[in-house]
Amino acid sequence: MEIITGYTGKPHITAEQARDLNQGIVGTSSYVMNVGQKLRLEVKSNNELAMYDGILVHQGCAASIKKNTYDTLTIENGTQGMKRIDLIVARYSRSAGSGAESVEVIVIKGTPVASNPEIPAYRTGTVQLGDTVDMPLYKVRIEELSIKSVDKLFEEVDNLGKLSGKCAYAWNYYTAPEIVVQAGTRYTLRKDTIKTAGGLCVVNVYGAIKTSESAAAAVLEVTIDDEYSDAEYVRARTISTNDIEVNATEIFKNLGAGTHEIELKLYVDASQNASATLCKDHTYGMSCIEV
Repeated sequence: MEIITGYTGKPHITAEQARDLNQGIVGTSSYVMNVGQKLRLEVKSNNELAMYDGILVHQGCAASIKKNTYDTLTIENGTQGMKRIDLIVARYSRSAGSGAESVEVIVIKGTPVASNPEIPAYRTGTVQLGDTVDMPLYKVRIEELSIKSVDKLFEEVDNLGKLSGKCAYAWNYYTAPEIVVQAGTRYTLRKDTIKTAGGLCVVNVYGAIKTSESAAAAVLEVTIDDEYSDAEYVRARTISTNDIEVNATEIFKNLGAGTHEIELKLYVDASQNASATLCKDHTYGMSCIEV
């Protein structure tokens, strides 16, 4: 075991350790951070682009364009009657001799064709192994002598302060009591309020239930804003008369920003003479994560 974030009396922190730490915080793929102008690209002319300040994390390797500055990128002339797609990438490389590492933004020129141009090939691999690896940032469509469009290819990630403002709710009961609900009744197991920022919400429900008759389904249901006609719901169900662990997930798309009521219920999907049971000593619960 080696200490990373601590004083040892000599230089000891390696780039590999820093990248591992970044991967643990941000993720193992490649992202642009929510900082500065987030590497915004501006078309200056048909041959010149400007990429403005921001920070990227490429498989854990952080690189930046300084605040209030930009890098200039050159696009080669187009060809009369032809179409082309150029790819703008951030390229990580390591010198085989000295071990010096760098990240630079480069333009990979595509092949001019009469129609249906393709994105040019780029380098893939693993930064931590010293491979030369490209992070695609933008594709530039060129028709004849003009740039027709610029499309962003990278994924942005929010900082922890913004993520904490989004809904992240979870509730469970580790050793459920046995609860039996007859047909015609929806039994509320848990009701809470959540606050969302207006994004998509991934809602999950789980537990162990059974039905008294195989012709009827026992159902665990999570609803949000159930008092409204456009309420969202997710349901896990079974027609087994034995204890069965069920699990279901749905994406709720229509929640606006604000406070909502989330409710976990048990019922039997039958008109009469049947019951649903929440099975004893199993875990049950619900969660809601906004993305």
